[in-house]
Amino acid sequence: MADAAIPKSQAGTAPGDVAVLDANGRLPAVDGSQLTNLPSPHGILPVLTIELGHGAQANGGRGIDMGNWYQLDFRIGVTAANGFQFAVNADGTMTIPSGVYLVSGSAKILAPATDMYQLPAQVVFAVGQNYAFPGIYQYAVQQYPDAPVGSAMMSGVLGSLRMSGVQASWGSSSPLWMGFAKVLGSQNQTPLALQGYMSIVKIG
Repeated sequence: MADAAIPKSQAGTAPGDVAVLDANGRLPAVDGSQLTNLPSPHGILPVLTIELGHGAQANGGRGIDMGNWYQLDFRIGVTAANGFQFAVNADGTMTIPSGVYLVSGSAKILAPATDMYQLPAQVVFAVGQNYAFPGIYQYAVQQYPDAPVGSAMMSGVLGSLRMSGVQASWGSSSPLWMGFAKVLGSQNQTPLALQGYMSIVKIG
């Protein structure tokens, strides 16, 4: 195409017009040098966050006592943003629509009173559906501790729990639960607790 056939400058204000970049590679100033009506590239993913160790949770902030584990109550300490869709059930679980979800978060593992504990702390954390805690990997995001290498008489922070995983099998046909194993000290039977946040992000 001959150079003369290429317009040197058009405002691009009418259908079919060509907007030519200026010498600095920007769009003509008539539109503020910005493309409009484009989807935002970030900050719009629906997300739900629950506080672990919230004072209103049962059993000293641990959650509902399920025998050998504590279930986090989704009626307490939850914030939702960017249109995260969920319905909380009477038992503290929640129902979510089908989709692809990312679970991510971290928490301190706490011994509220001095007791004898295995190290690293043997806390299993999981979020899942269809099967009881800790679920199975096809329907749950799970975090298992490394094997214990010793024991210590201690209180306070025993370590950290970090979790990240994607689950594409969740849907509205089964309630979603979240919780962690009940780990007792071997001398005084003091259960460990968690303190932190866990988020569920709908990514698809």
